[in-house]
Amino acid sequence: MVKDGINKIKWIAFLLAFSSTTIAEIDPMRVKAAVYTGWGIGVGAGSWGYTVEANYAFSFGWRARFIYSGLDKLEYQDDLYEASIDHSNAGVLINWHPFWGSFHFSVGALSNRTDMLVSVNGSAANQFLVGDSRYGGRLSLATDFPEFASYAGIGWSTASRPGLGYSIDIGALYQGDPNVVLSGTITESRMGIECAYIVSSGNPFTVSTVGNNSICTQSSNFAETSLLTEYNQRLDDFKLLRFYPVLSFALTYRF
Repeated sequence: MVKDGINKIKWIAFLLAFSSTTIAEIDPMRVKAAVYTGWGIGVGAGSWGYTVEANYAFSFGWRARFIYSGLDKLEYQDDLYEASIDHSNAGVLINWHPFWGSFHFSVGALSNRTDMLVSVNGSAANQFLVGDSRYGGRLSLATDFPEFASYAGIGWSTASRPGLGYSIDIGALYQGDPNVVLSGTITESRMGIECAYIVSSGNPFTVSTVGNNSICTQSSNFAETSLLTEYNQRLDDFKLLRFYPVLSFALTYRF
């Protein structure tokens, strides 16, 4: 019996040694990588419009996101003003989860389309303000931004985990300096004479008088000063959009 007991102890010791060796050979990071790598999808909405994305967790803590965001063309019109905005982005974001949790940093590069148009239609009875003066006619202000933009931000996401998850992004899209184009024809009455001025795109624009009336020609300098004041005010407004704020939420699914 003593011999049998000793043999049992040897077998138990052998099994324990084998088990401990096998467990020691298991790398926890490899297990996590196997669980948290793979493809996923997401749909959401936010300040940069609706979003759709395909994402790939290529390493534990790292995820590439192939994303498209856009706004349906927004339009506004009343008796005096017309306005529209068209915005969309497409590109790649890289998420880094430094603490292996839901919190992440994001950076990326995207194609950018941000087009805005504001037009005003006036008459002698329904004039509009340009700078410090009032005019009739039609004046348009078209604005767009460079074709490429960069993104940086933070967020919280469970998109790398299998099944249904979420993604929250807070950041800014850097669009660069706006390109603003002023054009149209404005009219005014000077000493009983109807004057008209053509505004053409230039650097930043040019003003020419319709006809050869000397009074209108002299008055065109005042019109150009009013237009320049208006142009600089609007340019300063649009420069605020160089850093476009982003706040978005998405539902995700990891296959």
